[in-house]
Amino acid sequence: MPRPLVDCLQLRLGDVRGERQVLSVVLHLRLPFLADYMEGLEAGGTAPANAYNANEILPAQASTQKEVGIRTSYFRGVHASVSLFEIDKANAVTDPNPNPYCGGNPMCYVNSGQINYRGLEATMNAELTRLFTLDIAWQWLRAIQNSPDPKFNGLAPENTPRSIGNVRLGFRVPWVSGLTLNGGASGVTSRYVNFQQQGSIPGYVLYSAGASWVVSNHALNLRRLTFLLSVDNLTNLRYWNSVQTGTYGIGMDRTIKATVKMDY
Repeated sequence: MPRPLVDCLQLRLGDVRGERQVLSVVLHLRLPFLADYMEGLEAGGTAPANAYNANEILPAQASTQKEVGIRTSYFRGVHASVSLFEIDKANAVTDPNPNPYCGGNPMCYVNSGQINYRGLEATMNAELTRLFTLDIAWQWLRAIQNSPDPKFNGLAPENTPRSIGNVRLGFRVPWVSGLTLNGGASGVTSRYVNFQQQGSIPGYVLYSAGASWVVSNHALNLRRLTFLLSVDNLTNLRYWNSVQTGTYGIGMDRTIKATVKMDY
């Protein structure tokens, strides 16, 4: 008897943590195919310190999300997924011109239409051999402001990269039981510094490396002892990691972290 095409269909309707979730549909097929639609309320943004209405919390706004994708583990040792998504959410901006929301004063933080996000996501986790593993993730994003104000309409929002991605390679050291080494890279493309595209911060690529060692000692009733060591931003790159409402975020310097976990 052939297996059914539809493995699972979920319909959810109601309130979630005080937010209106009008409809959420999740459909799993044997491919397996995933389709998701959600609509709800998002908390309003908080006006930055340099705005006329500093610290004001804007009213909650409706947002929608649609996604379709495929997840597969058809090939042995490989798990992959690809999805297309579209999100519409409120567009909160700091208007440099006089704005009626703030009584005709400039630098008013106000909702101005919506931002439309359309993107593609792809991930892959692969066990290449008994010793090597590979993890890859990538996202492409198109973000456009749909605003009644011509200063913003049709432009990309601030702090929104066109593409991000990361890759990591793991190596199980065969001559040391429980020891795994890894190295990777993550990258972000350039982003605009405000909602009028009047400047941008450059993209960057960060490199990282790490090791984990798992040991056990039944004589000490120690089921699992894990040593973790990681180094982020190996090259000690100087970079801007974000920009929002006129505030620039400085990226972390080279960071070394070591932890020990014990399971009894």
